[in-house]
Amino acid sequence: MTTTEPIITPRVIASPSSWIEGEANRALIAARLLDALGTVQWIGASPYRPHHKRRNWFVSIAAFTEPDTPTWNERELNIETLRASGPGGQHVNRTESAVRIIHRPTGLSVLAQEERSQHLNRRLALARLAALLAEHAEQQSRAAEDQRWRQHTQLERGNAVRVYRGAAWARDI
Repeated sequence: MTTTEPIITPRVIASPSSWIEGEANRALIAARLLDALGTVQWIGASPYRPHHKRRNWFVSIAAFTEPDTPTWNERELNIETLRASGPGGQHVNRTESAVRIIHRPTGLSVLAQEERSQHLNRRLALARLAALLAEHAEQQSRAAEDQRWRQHTQLERGNAVRVYRGAAWARDI
């Protein structure tokens, strides 16, 4: 999938971004682009801005990985029962109706002690954990998007890893 930023000048691609899906495709592209990551310099007259005096143009090439969406199953959870606190008298003092669930891979934990029944508290805790994991995944996604945007707005002019010349894009060695 490829996206570009909206632009005003016709026939000009501004800020192209590509997504590559599938492990085999990612490995192939990574092997080919590994030595191209960084700043690429093109020396020549721009066909889009023919009267511009600049002859050195720079392009930034970067690779990012998408954060994993957390999935979970019962084996990744530590489920503990404990005595609830608060009002309830003898029932609260004698039964372990509160439920704490800890998701080991992320360290996120939830506690449910509102209901009198351990089964209802367990169901409530699982629902809270699912919501918390979804929020955690959303935060990771926003952080990755923020990192991509920061990389997008920063371009190092100089220290090119590759240099090309002319309209034919002949590579300098």
